[in-house]
Amino acid sequence: MKLQLINVSLMPSLKDDLTKMAREFGTTIEFEDVLGYRDNVLLNTSLVAEALKVAKVHAEVSRLKNSYLVRDIASGVVNNEHNIVEDKGMRIARDAIMYSEQDIERVIRTGLEVSGANTALIVTKSNVLISSRVWQRLGAEVGADYNARVDNIEIDDFILGYNIYIEKYPLILVDSLFGDILSTFLTKLGEVKGVFFLGEREGFYTTDGSNKQTALALYEMIKEQDPEFAKYTKSYFDKFAM
Repeated sequence: MKLQLINVSLMPSLKDDLTKMAREFGTTIEFEDVLGYRDNVLLNTSLVAEALKVAKVHAEVSRLKNSYLVRDIASGVVNNEHNIVEDKGMRIARDAIMYSEQDIERVIRTGLEVSGANTALIVTKSNVLISSRVWQRLGAEVGADYNARVDNIEIDDFILGYNIYIEKYPLILVDSLFGDILSTFLTKLGEVKGVFFLGEREGFYTTDGSNKQTALALYEMIKEQDPEFAKYTKSYFDKFAM
């Protein structure tokens, strides 16, 4: 049996312990942990996928120099219909963007509470998407609960003047589609200083490879691939929950 833990940043001591336990159990673990545009930015995509399953993670929070970028990663385009249908002999690709008001409100409240900001900016494409208009309306409504002003901007304009907006606004809010683009865009430019994810278990994963949330996510990854080996390591991981 061979376990693959891809793009998981771990302390050397934790990695050594897991390697030793795997050897004792009669299996091996392969680590591939080099992913990042700067030393202090690690985007662990496989770990995020497991976190989504286990902790019902709904928002990615990127720490910028003077602000936060909070994007939805549970709804919208990422968790809806993607298929090819046939109509009169023609194949049609179909991708659905669907948002409930609750989905949007959850992300907006998360951003305002995490950042403590009294001004925020929602990045949308409201001249095309109805969902963007709902984001704008809920931004104003939810912002009022926090005495925060929530402005709106089209994604085209944001990208052209991103450096101005991330300096001016302490909080940037965005849906899953445009959030995926902006997160990668800002990371490649070196603007992202760290990433963490929020869900039912708050702070389920952060870029600090030593904390208990990372250990919990790692345990769930192992359990997904090899439940018996997970049982073998459970007492070890239990130490991190104390």
